Amino acid sequence: MSVPAFIQPVVDADAAQQSLQHRRFDRLRRGLAWPGRYLLGRAPRRLMRHMEILWLPYYHVTFLTRTQKGRQSTANLLINGQDRQSTFWDLSQLQWISRPDQQRFEPRLSETEALDIARQAMFQAGIQNCSWTRGPNDWAADSIQLIHYPYWVAYFEYRNRRLDIALLDAVTGQLTGPAGKVTLLAALSQKTEMGVR
Repeated sequence: MSVPAFIQPVVDADAAQQSLQHRRFDRLRRGLAWPGRYLLGRAPRRLMRHMEILWLPYYHVTFLTRTQKGRQSTANLLINGQDRQSTFWDLSQLQWISRPDQQRFEPRLSETEALDIARQAMFQAGIQNCSWTRGPNDWAADSIQLIHYPYWVAYFEYRNRRLDIALLDAVTGQLTGPAGKVTLLAALSQKTEMGVR
């Protein structure tokens, strides 16, 4: 397996905390505008108890593409090492660090599984691009590398002691939504299983 690399965060801790707290406040404010608030009373207060940065595993796969006219280019895919999701994304403008101090997770997928997913994604993209004529098994990856992508993770506690988490992309500054929670919980579950063995 290739040596993992780590993408350097663009969003610092102060900016991440401000974004996460403001987003939560906006949701709370919208909730108070609901007419049923008079029956239910005040919405439960949510406090940020802790925030940390974590690196989740992805496979960065590149393919060399050639059109029927002979023009060549490179396609870059990120394959989520936990939930098998794929996305086209050029990482050439990002900075890299050799080793983070914070926690990182290992992928559930192997390189072979990631390559299969990447080839299927390229085939699906080729269906929409008439200039690509290869089948799903004809795509040979130019390179594959295990990378770790940074996320700010905030842990919230409600007034009724219920806990919640929120993930902020440490590169784009965008909240990940429910999909990010699922990925993190899968990574935590795998780490717990590995610790028990």
